Amino acid sequence: MTSQFDKNDKSVNALTARNSVLNKEISTQKDKIETLKSALDNATDSFGENDKRTQNWQIQLNKAQAELNGMERELGENEKALEDVGDEMNATGKNADKLGDEVEDTGKEAEESGKKFEKLGGILKGVGVAIGAAMVAIGTSAVAAGKKMYDMASDAAAAGDRVDKASQKLGLSAQAYQEWDYVLSQNGASIDSLGVGMKTLQKTMDGLTEDGGRASDAFAKVGLNFDDVKNKSPEEAFDLTVRALQNMPPGAEKTAAALQLLGKQGMELMPLLNQTAEETEGLKNRANELGMVMSEDAVSASVKFTDSMDTLKRTFGDVKNAIGSQLLPGLTMVTDGLADLIAGNADAAESIKVCANEIISSISDIMPQILDVLMTIVEVVADIAPDIITTLITGITSNLPSLIESASRIIKALLGGIIQALPALAEGAVALVM
Repeated sequence: MTSQFDKNDKSVNALTARNSVLNKEISTQKDKIETLKSALDNATDSFGENDKRTQNWQIQLNKAQAELNGMERELGENEKALEDVGDEMNATGKNADKLGDEVEDTGKEAEESGKKFEKLGGILKGVGVAIGAAMVAIGTSAVAAGKKMYDMASDAAAAGDRVDKASQKLGLSAQAYQEWDYVLSQNGASIDSLGVGMKTLQKTMDGLTEDGGRASDAFAKVGLNFDDVKNKSPEEAFDLTVRALQNMPPGAEKTAAALQLLGKQGMELMPLLNQTAEETEGLKNRANELGMVMSEDAVSASVKFTDSMDTLKRTFGDVKNAIGSQLLPGLTMVTDGLADLIAGNADAAESIKVCANEIISSISDIMPQILDVLMTIVEVVADIAPDIITTLITGITSNLPSLIESASRIIKALLGGIIQALPALAEGAVALVM
């Protein structure tokens, strides 16, 4: 340690190294003193206090104790020097007592503690370098961004297509389906099981007559008449029925009416039916506010995209089958030849050779077809790929100002939180160093 650092070196590294050595020496010296004390006690018991041998042990113990005192004094001076290193830590140490009172005077101590962190500008400079590196990475990640965008669009299309198909099965519009999906999920039910209820309700509506009847009585029990329900779409009829049931007081009559109009689904919908119509409408509005409801145009676009992807997959499949079918005659001859070979037919080996030639000939015919398809695809992709990548990069770079502003806001918010916590952080730092 002495050879590495000058004796007057007051740097953190030098002081820390001295501290480490001194602590080890002090620990060793304390063990030595304990051993000398034990030897002195034994000599006192064996030879008496005035014996020369006992006095020699006493002298060695005194010298060892003096050396320990010197080491501890040097360690104390060294620790004091370490505490004084740097203006920031010096200022922090002088205000350690004040930092304990940060709850009462947070603003003042935050300002004082802020002075202790003079290297904050250097930190911000480092953040700036990191942001610059991130901006460079944006250019190289354009293709990956395109893949993510495709995945996002594909997932959205799948969701929209599901909404379109499921809503038609229930007789609901795409918007109503999505709104009721959220409303039912908030009431412990699932729109996927609503089919039974909608079917029962439609069947009851079909039995409505102007002069009364069983179906008419079922609607009458919830306060609806023939004129209210006639010529209504399944969606309108469901809305009317739910509102009417929500207006009924809880009880056996309400449960019976729900079962009669909505079938066994009526029991699962009881949490919804025990809500008010205003609460249900509020949930629908909430679903729209949170962006859970895709527009009719978005759903329609999803259906077209899904249908287009299905057509594309089927087209590839048909082309693959058409090309692959040309191999079937040769492969059939091979399997027949193998069967004859196993059965011991003498002409089987020659037959297999002929089959192999047939397969090779088929492959020779197929390869140009495969290459034509591949070259067509490659030419189209090669033609449009530069435009796609350029458009992606342009889109990203044109939005860089808003991206950078958002990033800056996040960094400022984080720094603001750190600065507000400086009193507690500084107090903790002092405790750690001490």
